[in-house]
Amino acid sequence: MSDDQNRNNGMPSQPEDRPAHNQDNSDSTFGYGPTNHPEDHTGFGTQPPTYPTYPTGEDQGHYGSYGHGYDVGYSDPHAMNAGHSGQLDELNRYTNTRMVTRSQGADFMMAINYGFKATFAKPLFWLGTTAIIIIITMIIGLIVFFSNPLFGASLDPTNMDPETLALLQDQSKLDVGQALGSSFATIIMMSIVTPFFVGASLAQIDNKDLNWKSITESANMPVSFLAAFFVMLLTQLPTTFIQLALYKEPEFDPDTGLPLMGGFSAFMPSFVSFLWAIFVAILFTIAVHLVADRRETSVGSIGASAQIVGRNYFQFFFGSLAVSIILGFGTVLTCFIGSIVFLPMMFNYQAHLYRQAAQGRYPEM
Repeated sequence: MSDDQNRNNGMPSQPEDRPAHNQDNSDSTFGYGPTNHPEDHTGFGTQPPTYPTYPTGEDQGHYGSYGHGYDVGYSDPHAMNAGHSGQLDELNRYTNTRMVTRSQGADFMMAINYGFKATFAKPLFWLGTTAIIIIITMIIGLIVFFSNPLFGASLDPTNMDPETLALLQDQSKLDVGQALGSSFATIIMMSIVTPFFVGASLAQIDNKDLNWKSITESANMPVSFLAAFFVMLLTQLPTTFIQLALYKEPEFDPDTGLPLMGGFSAFMPSFVSFLWAIFVAILFTIAVHLVADRRETSVGSIGASAQIVGRNYFQFFFGSLAVSIILGFGTVLTCFIGSIVFLPMMFNYQAHLYRQAAQGRYPEM
């Protein structure tokens, strides 16, 4: 046996100048035949490997795709605390209840319950602010009343000179200009006050501090002023025209010459105005809220409010009726002192019912 055979355990030695392993993919005494192994393919090791891909929505086998967390059942990190099912819960710190949304409908009893609870959650703010506004309004009313030349005569109507009596009789009659002027004064005042209360009630629902900055931001001032002005025009002016249309000249006492109370004829204009407010004006109840939440423009909020309230009309109707009864009896029975509680309750009730009907976030009660 030769030395080469001993070194190769009986196998013949390979020539030193033989080609590299299967370099030419041909049969060789000292190599391997052609195969389909990836290492035998030209370009092996010089290009990155490729893997099969699947079109979106196609079956991807047992493991599926990785994707983002919220694509495979986890919550979207940008939508956390939105109050939807399957997302992290957020508690409203004023009511200590969960923030939720609803896909349809509304519950006016829940809104009334929230109205009281939200008011007493921040009593110093709500009762104090309302008391200040009421006091300012009363001062203005007293100034107007005492500046009337008939003030002295009204204290002692039996001791009245003919000129004063004639003036009293004249002022007891219909004055269209004065009625419209008073109506516009009410519109302007409510256009200023309403956005403030709407902003405060929405800020409290959204877990914000009740300060001037958060209230003005939540109210979307001054845009909400314009929305409130449009709403007041649609609600207050028809009320004034109803009262003018149903007006009846007063009768005078033949002995004293003083105007008599109109009785049922004086009650009718107020009653019809109440019917207008409770049946029709409620359609525009949430217009300012829509503008405050930046969901609508001042003009567009009117139609949007009517549409949303229309879908939940009976909830808004019975809710407004219940709140009106609470506000009316509560104010009278407490000699008007209770108005500092019932007025902010009404605004908080409206904000909560709005968020329910508009599918926004609100504290669950």
